[in-house]
Amino acid sequence: MKKKKMSLLLLALVIILTIPVIGAEEPVAVIINGNKVTVDEVDEAIDLKGLINTLYQVDQQFLQVLLQTEAGSVLLNEYRKTYLEDIIMRKLLEEDVVNKNITLTAEKKEEIFNDHYEYFLLQNQLTEEQFVNILNMQGIGGLADYKALFMEQNEMVLLINELQSSIIDSVEVSDAEIEEYYNNNKAGFTVEEQVQASHILVEDEATAKEILDKLNSGSDYAELAKEYSIDGSASRGGNLGFFPRGRMVKPFEEAAFALEVGEISGIVKTDFGYHIIMVTDRQEAGTISLEESRDNIRDTLLHQKQMETLRNYLIELRENAVVEILL
Repeated sequence: MKKKKMSLLLLALVIILTIPVIGAEEPVAVIINGNKVTVDEVDEAIDLKGLINTLYQVDQQFLQVLLQTEAGSVLLNEYRKTYLEDIIMRKLLEEDVVNKNITLTAEKKEEIFNDHYEYFLLQNQLTEEQFVNILNMQGIGGLADYKALFMEQNEMVLLINELQSSIIDSVEVSDAEIEEYYNNNKAGFTVEEQVQASHILVEDEATAKEILDKLNSGSDYAELAKEYSIDGSASRGGNLGFFPRGRMVKPFEEAAFALEVGEISGIVKTDFGYHIIMVTDRQEAGTISLEESRDNIRDTLLHQKQMETLRNYLIELRENAVVEILL
């Protein structure tokens, strides 16, 4: 009985919050370039009903205070204001999409949906048949209907993405900028001496000797690592990748850096157990050349310039907007 009363209380509070007085004008939260955004629109954007439901589960008394007192009303408005700038920017972007007549070609829509569809199947480990069955259970006729629904529900988000892409697509990085960055950041292009090594780690020396005998008899190192090693690298054939001095415990490091490429160590004891190490590659200390670094520098600078261009666009869009906050 108590649970039923509480459910009725929640319903009543939601009604109080969401139903305007008959005949009264819907309260406006903000006016953006002459376009009104109501409090209800803000509440929907920030999922205020979801917050109410959460508070109802946690503290019904606080929820009543929040929705039925003047102090609670002030607090709710402050909560709305924390999201208001995001809502303003979203509305300005939507307005600019219309002003600039941003559209998506049929080919672009197809590409976007296919990327979404493939990612969704992969993330949820579903086959196409399983996905269609799920759609049918939800009353969606098939993949074509789902595609239409997806494009309809996400149309403005996709158009805003297209708008932002159009703003940064013209950004380029010159060879002179790449060279300047390289010359100003040479310390970042030096590399320490490194080795690439694999190891087989076991708990006791007897097992290590057994493995070493097998290696000396021609057994495959990676297969022995998968069979015997107790380290997490076992599934990779013992591969630890590249590492510089100072990364590994001292006995392991000394043994690894003393080996030639392709050479296998004897048994090396550390606090972790007994290792048999094989060095598979070596990189001497030195400086990475400009030509070797050019593509990475270009990608870094391009990303930086694109983000700066986008940031400046958003700042200008906001500064030029006429916004009146009424909350």
